[in-house]
Amino acid sequence: MLDAVFNHMGDTSPQWQDVLKNGQDSIYADWFHVNQFPANYEESADFEEASNITYDTFAFTPHMPKLNTANPEVQAYLLEIARFWIEEYDIDAWRLDVANEVDHAFWK
Repeated sequence: MLDAVFNHMGDTSPQWQDVLKNGQDSIYADWFHVNQFPANYEESADFEEASNITYDTFAFTPHMPKLNTANPEVQAYLLEIARFWIEEYDIDAWRLDVANEVDHAFWK
């Protein structure tokens, strides 16, 4: 069984880094729920806490930007990940973390 997190990415992912670098001109800008460009936040003394975050996050940490799972490109990316693990490692099952935060049409 493999644990999958399909509702967010880490802030060091190449896709998110491209959004930070190129803003709304990023080819990945629609991969995330950015409410205002530039995507940023105000740091606090606690690494996991921030204020004035301009994008949606998981667990209120600025280091986990939420994916726009309604985006067909994101869906294709996630399905390719799933296909890789099934075909290359013959996994038998998935545990889908926070499945309620993923677009319901995607699950269908």
